[in-house]
Amino acid sequence: MRNNVFLKQLTLKLKNILMGNLVCLLLIGSVKNRDETAFSDIDLVAIIKDIDLDQMKQVRKLVRQTDQLIDLSFLCLEEIPLDPNKFRLGLAWMLPLGAST
Repeated sequence: MRNNVFLKQLTLKLKNILMGNLVCLLLIGSVKNRDETAFSDIDLVAIIKDIDLDQMKQVRKLVRQTDQLIDLSFLCLEEIPLDPNKFRLGLAWMLPLGAST
């Protein structure tokens, strides 16, 4: 998997920005599946409780400052159906990177 140290540092920074608003952070895509190429981006989904524009601005700034290509999507907890059979994210299983504490 691409640079575990980078992913751990990014996860900690995102947790610091999103604080108690972060439910979990998921790694999806080719990096998660360990079939990335030199041109692959890092696909992440942050599941959050509420939209906070100040937090979104801080996250966008963080993502722009990295030397990695990151695709970070946000999903509000209320958007996820209670029935897990009615919800699927991506084509493969996800790897949780972090959750709120």
